[in-house]
Amino acid sequence: MEREALLHLARMLGEERVLAPLGLSRQHLPPSLDEEQRRRLQARLEGEMGRLARALLAEAAASDDVTDRPSALAYLEDRLRSLGRLLSDGQRSQLWESLLSLTEGWEKG
Repeated sequence: MEREALLHLARMLGEERVLAPLGLSRQHLPPSLDEEQRRRLQARLEGEMGRLARALLAEAAASDDVTDRPSALAYLEDRLRSLGRLLSDGQRSQLWESLLSLTEGWEKG
C-alpha cells in the first residue's frame, strides 16, 4: 500500500521531487520505505503542501463521484488517508486545513 501511495505522490508532484531524492525510480520501488527514507521524504515535502493540496483538489474536481463540497471532502479525506505514513502528523493536519480552505464555497463545475 505504501508503494502505491508513493507512486501517487510522484504522479502529483513529479518523480524528480519525490522519488529521485530518495534514490528511487518507478522501476525500483520497495514495498515500503524505511524510517530514514520516510524522514527524508517528509523533509522534502515540507515546502510542497500547497502544491499537494491543489493537486488533490484537481483530482477531486475531475472525479465523477464528486458532486459537491461534502463529496469532495469525503474523497479528499480518503486520499489523505491513503498517503498513510508518508506524511508526518503535522503535514497531514496542514494539508487537511488547506483542503478545507480550498473547498470553502466550492461548487463543482
